[in-house]
Amino acid sequence: MNENTINYLLVALIILYLVYQDCNVKNRKKEKMMNLSDIPKLDIQPKVEITELVKCEPLIFFELKDTFNHVINDGKKIYVNTLKHLRNKVVYDGHRYNLSNIEFHPGTTTFNRKKVHLELHLLFTSTVNDYILRTVFPLSLVDVREGFEAVNGFGETDKLKTKSKNVISLLNARLLPPYICCSPNVGKLTRVDFNDLNCMLNNSKLFYKYTPTKKSVWFYTKPKKYSKILGKKILEILQR
Repeated sequence: MNENTINYLLVALIILYLVYQDCNVKNRKKEKMMNLSDIPKLDIQPKVEITELVKCEPLIFFELKDTFNHVINDGKKIYVNTLKHLRNKVVYDGHRYNLSNIEFHPGTTTFNRKKVHLELHLLFTSTVNDYILRTVFPLSLVDVREGFEAVNGFGETDKLKTKSKNVISLLNARLLPPYICCSPNVGKLTRVDFNDLNCMLNNSKLFYKYTPTKKSVWFYTKPKKYSKILGKKILEILQR
């Protein structure tokens, strides 16, 4: 075997080693997400007065950026499944959960004894077990153009400012698919930016904690403002 042949073999071995290492890195980064159909049926929306839940300090760190997917209407909720799991996560009690989807639900709770008509849920699931975490925004439906008070009237007297940090801006009425029985109806593709939600959550002074099971924990925020027009549209196209 001459010197050139040996050199070619060495180069080939180095290339094979580098390719092997690269494949290993990619496999390590790939994480299997929990199948959403495995979420316990007990993890359903409670009928509670939010202010009577346990108050807790926000020992939680959120890192939410964006995602891009279809808007879906299954008759019970409007939701968008998250594709970029590693870009959207939360760390709680030393464990990391990745954002699986965002959901708009008809409200089942009250805040200061006033009915919450619409809720925004952020569903986080663990990559190592079947634990889940939800953060829930009770939505106060307001006219974001005129600056009227919240129609829900949760006991707060502050007037809405168009660029208020408490205003949530997600989805567009044109993207919402109607519900036609009897399977989830897929709407248009949309990009969802979580930067505002990320700031709201990381700047929250407290959460209201609800624990339906040992493997599930919910954190409610104080009511946040949301477009009355869009909120009513969402409620109209759901089969409540």
